[in-house]
Amino acid sequence: MTVVGDELRVLTGDEPDDTRAIRRFIPGHGIKNDGAFAAPEDTGSQLGWDGDVLYVSQWYRKRIVAVDERGAALSAIDVPHGICGQVVVDGRFYLMTTDDEDAGPYWLTRVDARGDTPRCDDLAVVPFPARALAFDGNRFWTNHREADQIVAFARPDE
Repeated sequence: MTVVGDELRVLTGDEPDDTRAIRRFIPGHGIKNDGAFAAPEDTGSQLGWDGDVLYVSQWYRKRIVAVDERGAALSAIDVPHGICGQVVVDGRFYLMTTDDEDAGPYWLTRVDARGDTPRCDDLAVVPFPARALAFDGNRFWTNHREADQIVAFARPDE
């Protein structure tokens, strides 16, 4: 999920076939189906918002897809690893990534797509199988689900 103004956008996998959709969630009111749309190519794992555009990460396709308010793809950015966490900070994507979700390694990967050619940099090795990524203005947060822990760490590029 990601914050969009005073609402959240959540990516759901609907039963029985795990059909992927993006829906609005309004705190205190719940999930709203108006404004919902299918995830691009029926795939997606994480959401990000840069203040103007919603981004859907596709773990196994190793890319970030910008979508409009109806879910139409606007652009796509290929990245070097599978994406299991995503947040936008200062106009750049920060991703939790891996090439092998069972054996690792995992990385904090920064993607700067502000120029003509996106630049991808692995900033740090993450020593556990991480899922999700958030930033509170000071620290990154991720989940080490096998240990039932939420882990915070300093931004390595500051």
